[in-house]
Amino acid sequence: MTLEEKYELSCYQELTKLHANKEIYLVQHVDTGEICVKKVIDTYNKPVYQALMELKIPNVPRIQALFEAEDHLIVIEEYIHGESLEKRMKDCGVMQEEEVGHIMMAVCDILQKLHEHQPPIVHRDIKPSNIMISQDGVVKLVDFNAAKEYADGKNEDTRLIGTQDFAAPEQYGFGQSSPQTDIYALGVTMNYLLTGDYPKNQLWNGRLKPVIRKCVQISSGERYTGVLQLKTAIETVMRTKSRNILVRSLYPYQKYAPVGFRSGALWKMLLAVIGYLFLLAAVVTSNVEYQGQPATGIVLWMNWFAYAAALLGVVFFIGNYGGIRYAFPFMKGNKVLHWFLAIIYCLLYVFVVVFIMALILTTFEYAFKGL
Repeated sequence: MTLEEKYELSCYQELTKLHANKEIYLVQHVDTGEICVKKVIDTYNKPVYQALMELKIPNVPRIQALFEAEDHLIVIEEYIHGESLEKRMKDCGVMQEEEVGHIMMAVCDILQKLHEHQPPIVHRDIKPSNIMISQDGVVKLVDFNAAKEYADGKNEDTRLIGTQDFAAPEQYGFGQSSPQTDIYALGVTMNYLLTGDYPKNQLWNGRLKPVIRKCVQISSGERYTGVLQLKTAIETVMRTKSRNILVRSLYPYQKYAPVGFRSGALWKMLLAVIGYLFLLAAVVTSNVEYQGQPATGIVLWMNWFAYAAALLGVVFFIGNYGGIRYAFPFMKGNKVLHWFLAIIYCLLYVFVVVFIMALILTTFEYAFKGL
């Protein structure tokens, strides 16, 4: 690194560390005040970053500067204000098929530019955490640490670079990474966004099922020939046009909408209204007795409140309101274990509500006797 480069790098003042286990920092240029991201990368492909710096592909973080030391590369890139799909899933659970289709078509548009480059740039690490929705609702593809340029005639990758379960078979040494490698990862990502699991464990059973199945074929030759063909397949299935979209369910007011109202689908909202009215009717028509007599007054209202809290609590937990299910221990593993624990947690919750209600009524009774 030259003295000039050292000075240029020193102009980016570190504000905070963005990743606990990686050398990724939020930085600010001391002269311009621009906020950027600084990455210190040990394993890298410099030609990829140089190409990204020159190409300025839309919806990919702009590379502002590159500094190469003896054993690492320092990348200064655009800071994306937004939220990753991984965080969105943690907050709101699995996504709707139409929403996933729109997002995947937007990612295909980005990859088309990368794959058209000569030699083609293969991302090799497409997954929910590397797909972001900016604050203005635009789909972005980030993190090119694993990216490489496709070399025609090369037989195989020498080592795995990517993320397990999202990586294609060729990334394990069964061939060379190619644009079809990204198509495989897109298929796994689609399935994960829709089910919360990988195709090998649980294949999505909706309209996108045949698209996902073709994406994740073991042989790269049996996948889509390119992302343009994949995008066309998604468009055909979804019967909609690709565009940069405002993903409404990512906005705070929809994140915390009641269960049944988050997707904005009319039929789901109508079913939710009917369901909530049914729960209300079940609460207010329940036969509540106190000391052998029909309950009235505050005792009746307290019982109604307890019933409503128990029922709504179960609905909101099963519906993963605000990502609440994933906040509980051992809920991010096997699907069978996940739902078994979900039932256990619901039963425990109902027990706690009933116990607290009984405790309050007992206290109320003793207080009443003391008057």
